[in-house]
Amino acid sequence: MDNNSKTNTTSTPPPPLSGPASAPLTPSAAQAEHSNKKDAESVVDSPGVFDTNLENYDNVLKFSQTMIEAMSMCNGIGYHALLIVLKYGNRLTQEELDGIDTIKEIFGEDLFKKHGIIIMTYGDNFQREVTETFQDWCGQQTGPFKNLLDHCAGRILLFDNATEDEAKITTMRDSLLECIARLPSNGERYTNDQFHIVATE
Repeated sequence: MDNNSKTNTTSTPPPPLSGPASAPLTPSAAQAEHSNKKDAESVVDSPGVFDTNLENYDNVLKFSQTMIEAMSMCNGIGYHALLIVLKYGNRLTQEELDGIDTIKEIFGEDLFKKHGIIIMTYGDNFQREVTETFQDWCGQQTGPFKNLLDHCAGRILLFDNATEDEAKITTMRDSLLECIARLPSNGERYTNDQFHIVATE
């Protein structure tokens, strides 16, 4: 990436460990900034579509409004990547699959293909429980998870969100930035204009 470049991402958080399925994890979009000598990143945390009952029209409306709020936080320049955050050890539920379909309906079919990256958290658990490599494990998956992985062209990263090792944190961050740099969008951002075009179709 170019020096002093800025990467914008929006993420869908994982489902909560407990609590009612109809309660959203994040009530509204929130933005966080990070920078170092080389790069700057802006991450917008969107509400948890994976823990919201989207069969309810009011919930769909609230989610759509928050997506508009999230898009407005990029100041019109758009996002490089959509990060789909999943927890290792959890199976994809029907609510999660419905949430993925809702994202496609709101942002368009190409969003996952051009901008989607899966972040698998609880990498420390994976490393304790699985002897094979993460890539080999991913290659053995079937069903809805494989379908989602295929939608994202196999782009998936394992994150140890419990580590306090600064070197490991830097390596994970760099691996994400490298994955974003290799997206088929070739640096093209998902913009407000694209969002509005899909919204009016």
